[in-house]
Order: sequence, then C-alpha cells, then structure tokens
Amino acid sequence: MHYKTITLALLEANPSLCARLKAGRQLLSTMERLATELKASHQSLMEQLRTRNPMAAPEQIASQALELAVEALQDRIAEGLLAGDSGLQPIFLGGTTGFSPPPTPNE
Repeated sequence: MHYKTITLALLEANPSLCARLKAGRQLLSTMERLATELKASHQSLMEQLRTRNPMAAPEQIASQALELAVEALQDRIAEGLLAGDSGLQPIFLGGTTGFSPPPTPNE
C-alpha cells in the first residue's frame, strides 16, 4: 500500500490546511504520522472484517478495509480543518478505530 501517497493526496485536497501545515513546517511530519495511523487503521479493520466474514476473499477484505480507513481519515481531516486543528489528533487509539465495520450480508 502507498499510505503516504494516499495521505498526502487527502491533505492536499484541503489547501488551507495544507498551507497551514507548510507554514508551520509540519506537513511532512503530519503526513508521515497520519500515514502510519492509516496503515494501522487499515490493518485493524482487515482483522475485524476477517473475523466477521472469514469466507470473504482476502482482496475484498483488504479493499473494503482500506475504503473505510480512508473515509475515516478524510472525515478527520475535514473535522480538523473546520476546527482549525492542524495537529489532527490520532484516529487509531489502542486498537480501535472509532467505528465498526458494516454488517455482513448474513447478519
């Protein structure tokens, strides 16, 4: 996965936040931290989805987990932008991501 590329693209999609981070010389460190958190969130979600639906194809689980992790990061960046928070608190804390995977068709 290219977590840094994904994270940088999400940050650059928010020009005012990106400008604040650049002005404070925090863009690189913030991007790297968020990319690490995105990876951890993706891995955690893959495990949750595997547990909920062990018969699903690994590619499907990885794709769905990445989509959920990216959506959570996008929301967090948007919330940080509205709050003026260029620190962007972590999305991945203690093995949880703040949301549950969607129900499987069997539920």
